[in-house]
Parts: sequence; structure tokens; C-alpha cells
Amino acid sequence: MPESSTTIVGNITKQPEVHFANSGIAMCSFSVAVNKSKKNRDTGEWEKEVHFFDVISFGQLAQNVANTFQQGNRVILTGELQVRKYQGQDGTEKNKVEILAEEVGASINWATASITRNEFQGEQGGNKYAGNQHTTAPRTAPQATTPTFDEEPF
Repeated sequence: MPESSTTIVGNITKQPEVHFANSGIAMCSFSVAVNKSKKNRDTGEWEKEVHFFDVISFGQLAQNVANTFQQGNRVILTGELQVRKYQGQDGTEKNKVEILAEEVGASINWATASITRNEFQGEQGGNKYAGNQHTTAPRTAPQATTPTFDEEPF
């Protein structure tokens, strides 16, 4: 299956968890459920289908996802489909489709959101990530800061 870009809208079903690669890059994994309704041609009734997607994000996006979202949040995400082969417990080769997230945002169809701009840390930023490494404690809203710009940001 060739790689392709996809956009999905759904609810986070697995709490975002941050892990670090040997290289030190942050990786965040979580799952999203997408509900789809279709009309049954035989009965005329609407039937719901649920599709589950495993999602992986990297770097600053991974850190932002872990600090922002929790299980149950509705998100919009865009990313590349990736097929990963692995050996199942029964010894057979299996395929798993994952989404490598490029963008993740809150869906504000049924909720509101506030945006806090992160300060750029750069490669030599010195600040280690200290975000959510799978905590079930409720998150508190980050303190709003007013960013300063040398030039217009847009």
C-alpha cells in the first residue's frame, strides 16, 4: 500500500503517551476512533461504523499533543499513512496501518479551545521536555504568556 496523506476527525481513545527514542526525540502515540454512519440499503436504517487508528507524532508536535489532549478529546489530524509489518503472537506476518501525524488540532464543533503559543526552544534550547508521560491527573490550563516578535508573525 503506498503512503498517502489523510485527514481524520475523531475522538482520542487512548491517552497520549510520550516516549523518547535513543536519539532523544519525543514520540507520542495515541489512538483515535472515527465514527461513520451509512444507510443500509436493505433496511433503510442508518448504521454506525467505528474505525480505530493508531497515531504517532514526533518532536515538538509530540510534546504539544501530550500537553494538550487527553482521552475523549475530539481532534482533527492530518498525516501520512504508514503500513508496518510485524509478527503476530501466532507467528503469522501481520500488517498494521498507522498515521504519522503532521498536524493535530482540536475540533471546536462541540467544544471551545484556547491557544497558547510556545516559545521556540530550538535545537540548543536547553529545556528538557517535562510534559505528560501518561498521567491520569487532570491537567491545569497553562499560564498565558504574551509572545514578543521581532517582526509580524503572519
